[in-house]
Amino acid sequence: MSNCNPYFVRCVKPNKNKSSDEFDVDLVLAQLRYSGMLETIRIRRAGYPVRIAYKDFVFRYKVLLDRAKETDIKKATQLIMTKTWPGKEDYQMGKTKLFMRNNVENKLEGKYFFQMYFF
Repeated sequence: MSNCNPYFVRCVKPNKNKSSDEFDVDLVLAQLRYSGMLETIRIRRAGYPVRIAYKDFVFRYKVLLDRAKETDIKKATQLIMTKTWPGKEDYQMGKTKLFMRNNVENKLEGKYFFQMYFF
């Protein structure tokens, strides 16, 4: 068991008849509420829902580094973040990943696409 990465799948029934092309909003909402999914989503959104490994982050956003050749992945991540986001309250740097709020990722994506297509 210690060598495995268990995943749990929660099935939600779309209707009591289990038929296609039918969707009972109240039934689905009740299932999500009873399973704790709505609370999990609320907590996740309040925290740092975007979690990306430093290597993946730098690979994607290295165009925002102003041609600086930073070899340390974590330092490169820090340079990108200080350049694009003034406050540290909306992101946290962990041991192997960067944790961001949705608004930070949205701004980074906007800057990334602007840099890629207009320069």
